[in-house]
Amino acid sequence: MLENKIPERLTTFIDYTGLNQSEFGRLLGFSQGYIGKVLKGKVDFTTGKALKIFNQFPELNPTWLFTGSGEMLFTKQSSAVKSNSSNSEVELSKVMLLLE
Repeated sequence: MLENKIPERLTTFIDYTGLNQSEFGRLLGFSQGYIGKVLKGKVDFTTGKALKIFNQFPELNPTWLFTGSGEMLFTKQSSAVKSNSSNSEVELSKVMLLLE
């Protein structure tokens, strides 16, 4: 069984943004306290919530967030390719298939 490191990697990304948990959650329209619960492993991190994050932060690499593979952020060269939401959704779909 794979160890769930998503909360740890999400914490790393939130720290990178310079926002606190509350600001990060509010920016994404999440209910109060949701991010804290995810980071503590008390609730599952859903695909719908992930898509909100990737749409708001297209530089975040979904493969890194879900699996730990690759870099946290897309490089400038690859972010031009990944910058629109449909590309983020395709990347997320690939990652979700890997996790099944």
